[in-house]
Amino acid sequence: MKKKKIICTCVFVIIALMCSFFSGALPAGEEAEKPFPKQKYVDGDTDPSDLINYEKITENNNLTLYADMTKGLFALQNNKSGYIWYSTPNNTLGDEYTKGVSRMEMMSQIAIGYVRRQEEAFTTTAKYAYSQSECVSEGNVAVKAVTNGIEVTYFFKSQGITVTVLYTLTDTYFEASVLLDKIDEGSDYFLTEVQLLPTFGAGSFEDEGYLFVPDGCGAIVDFSVHRIMSGFNGLPVYSEEKTSVITEKKPNIQSVKLPVFGTVIADDNALMGIITEGDGAASIQLKYRSESCGYTAICAQADYRTIGSKELLSTTGGDNYVSKVSRIKMQSPHFTVRYSVLSGQNASYSGMASAYREYLINEKGLKQQVSEPSMNIELYAMADITSSFLGFQYTNMQKLTTFEQAERIVKAFYDAGVKSLSLRLNGWTNNGISNNKAVKNAKPLTSLGGRKYFDSLKVTLKNNNSNFYPDIDLIHYRSSGNSVSVKKNSARTVFGDAAGQYRFSPSVYTKIIDEKPVYLLSGGKLSDISNRFLSDFKKTGNTALGLGPLGNYAYSDLDEKTGAYKDKFLKTVESVLKSYADAGFYIGADSANAYALPYIDRIWNAPLYSSGYDIYKTDVPFYQMVLHGNINMTTPAVHQSLDPVITILKAAETGIEPLYTGIYEHASKLTNSRYDYLYSSTYTLWQDEAVLEYRKLEPILKKVYNKKIISHKELFDGVFCTEYENGVRVAVNYNTSSTILENGQSCEGLSFIEIGGEAE
Repeated sequence: MKKKKIICTCVFVIIALMCSFFSGALPAGEEAEKPFPKQKYVDGDTDPSDLINYEKITENNNLTLYADMTKGLFALQNNKSGYIWYSTPNNTLGDEYTKGVSRMEMMSQIAIGYVRRQEEAFTTTAKYAYSQSECVSEGNVAVKAVTNGIEVTYFFKSQGITVTVLYTLTDTYFEASVLLDKIDEGSDYFLTEVQLLPTFGAGSFEDEGYLFVPDGCGAIVDFSVHRIMSGFNGLPVYSEEKTSVITEKKPNIQSVKLPVFGTVIADDNALMGIITEGDGAASIQLKYRSESCGYTAICAQADYRTIGSKELLSTTGGDNYVSKVSRIKMQSPHFTVRYSVLSGQNASYSGMASAYREYLINEKGLKQQVSEPSMNIELYAMADITSSFLGFQYTNMQKLTTFEQAERIVKAFYDAGVKSLSLRLNGWTNNGISNNKAVKNAKPLTSLGGRKYFDSLKVTLKNNNSNFYPDIDLIHYRSSGNSVSVKKNSARTVFGDAAGQYRFSPSVYTKIIDEKPVYLLSGGKLSDISNRFLSDFKKTGNTALGLGPLGNYAYSDLDEKTGAYKDKFLKTVESVLKSYADAGFYIGADSANAYALPYIDRIWNAPLYSSGYDIYKTDVPFYQMVLHGNINMTTPAVHQSLDPVITILKAAETGIEPLYTGIYEHASKLTNSRYDYLYSSTYTLWQDEAVLEYRKLEPILKKVYNKKIISHKELFDGVFCTEYENGVRVAVNYNTSSTILENGQSCEGLSFIEIGGEAE
């Protein structure tokens, strides 16, 4: 009898442990038993060539790497949770849903884009080849062991292209690196792009979870999405290629500001990727469920070369174009993505934001340069307006805000009770707002009041504990002059033409051709102009300045003799930013990209939205979550936004400052000009409302301005909560009706409330 009781007890314990294992619960202080990677749906009828034979390659305290030393496929295990991330979906043998090209794509570790050299002139988009069908299935892959990983060489025999990728494990993360300096393109094809691990960690038809997409502020793609979406060609990191000819452009399309992306599986495990090398010439690619694909995945792509097109002539039958592949290519030696695994409470976009912030601090030099919150005002001083007389066009310089008038505006806000301002002043030197000629010096325009009134404005701001950022555009210009030639010093297209930048119609999306285009300085000339301006700006005695678009522009110069690809150009931009920071200046930048973050202390126009593609479930304020507490940020201009009320609510949700854009003169002066986006900008039209809006935000901003955001979530439909490291929680209700929060507080429609505080 005693023996039976012991047996029963043992059986009970075994069953309890099994239940605990399968339910995901673990005894306190213990880690999950690590299962060995196992391919699903293998049976006696499985073709031996389809089998994946994993073996342990290397491990550390956090991760274990397994690989098939014949095919190069791998599996990455989170030692803490036991969860395994597979380089390609692990259930493809049982997948009867994914078909055709999608199936080959899902089973491939890399995909390449290519153009046949003989067909270059009439090829506008690349063709794709996949490592599964071209390399693995044909035995055209070589795998060898290296220190802490494997090196896999993919031979695309049909294209004569060879690509080598290094997969390695460090103490804290996994890294995949395309060895760009070892690429062999052969003689018949141009390599245009390399998709790296397109389905690593893919969510299948069996999974629950989502992708984090770094589009604008950030967005979520749910695994359950099932749509066919045309016109989506990936998300360029930092900006689209400015030297490519664009015939139409939709408004409100955002860019990738931060080169980070991720996958969350069932709210328990997450895989985060950071492009650490070659980010200047990269894009983010998505795979999502469709009629022929059962998976949802996200990856990074190296945009190795650019395909450009040029219109030859226009006929009633359509436009005729000729294409060319750039001879200038990526100049980074490697294209590298670092993958980190997250689990438990960290397996979310909030956890990714925290992890990416730490990466920026520890490895990129992001500093805590935040200052106490202030009202942000952006004033425009001088503009060149195109007018006509007797049929002849001429340029008329219009004073919008003199330095004396700017000081009056500033004092008006002080008199209204605003204690601190941050003033961005555009168009104060050179040719006004938009450079007709490249920047020459830092001399305040005489017609605006000259150095005397410029200095008076500066002193008034300083005496009132306010910030003054005279802004300058070092990149753009429209005509030759000031030692810069459109013909010699502009970034070039693949055809050798100066890459003119046009505005696009917000209604029909086509470029406005009756305006003179803007040109972009080549990288080499940018350094010269920057050094010249820096030397002169030091004489102003100002401690801060704005470098406008320098923080959010990435483009190539595709001149075959002297050009530089985007990834190399960014090195020049970083050098320029560093030179100003090393000179001791505080720097403001527009909607800054990741490479600019270590050098700046203020970001204007932080993105509040994504591009809003159909596949996105919702936007998330990832950009602000990463940077809050380190750098002051503002919204886009409140009263030029589509909905000023929502813009203020976004400021409350993310703890950033509102921005108000204005001029002293009547805005009708700008009607039908390139500056008509400054509608309703006369400061008297918005001053009173701006003061009221800022007073509502100020109490919360003062509590959280230097605090990190530790979590963000949706409490109810349309109601979001942001929590800061000091325990402050702010709820924002975007609905028109009130909502009762968990603690019983009522949050009125279109308002925000500090949980535990008072509603606004």
